[in-house]
Amino acid sequence: MAKSKTKTIYTCQNCGAQRPRWEGKCSDCGAWNSYVEELQMPEVKTRGWSTGSGDREGTGSKPVTLDQRLEEVKLDRFDTSFEELNRVLGGGLAKGSFVLLGGSPGIGKSTLLLQMAGGLANNKHKVLYISGEESVSQTGSRAHRLGIRSPLIEVGCESNLTAVMEMARFKKTGCSGCRFHSDDVPA
Repeated sequence: MAKSKTKTIYTCQNCGAQRPRWEGKCSDCGAWNSYVEELQMPEVKTRGWSTGSGDREGTGSKPVTLDQRLEEVKLDRFDTSFEELNRVLGGGLAKGSFVLLGGSPGIGKSTLLLQMAGGLANNKHKVLYISGEESVSQTGSRAHRLGIRSPLIEVGCESNLTAVMEMARFKKTGCSGCRFHSDDVPA
């Protein structure tokens, strides 16, 4: 069986329509010069929810019995440098965890996550911050307004989860903060 190759697609920035080649005018929404070139990563075939290599040894996913004391099942956590955020997260950002942050538009989700990234960087952790909505310049400008200028934080813009996972694997950061949200998701 032949290996899947990365292919180029063109996506309308106005309505999200995708085409195999560039078009001057989007036939779906009528916008002119709205197509941008994107690389479409091949779909990784997995069973279940796994996005890893299948080697689970040493990743902390060992089952435990419920009769153990909490101290015996303690998770490794990253200090965010924000006491209240650490408290809400159960003592900090748990290694290997996923945290869903929801809320109305403009409530401060991006700001909170950038501040958390800054706190993690202050504690010498590498952070890969990927936004599915804001451009790199928008995210970088917001970070600079907040006084966050760390070489330990890298920002990117990508909405394809497979591509984000590949970036995270490539960077091999200590912890990754990926921001995806939809204003349609209830808080």
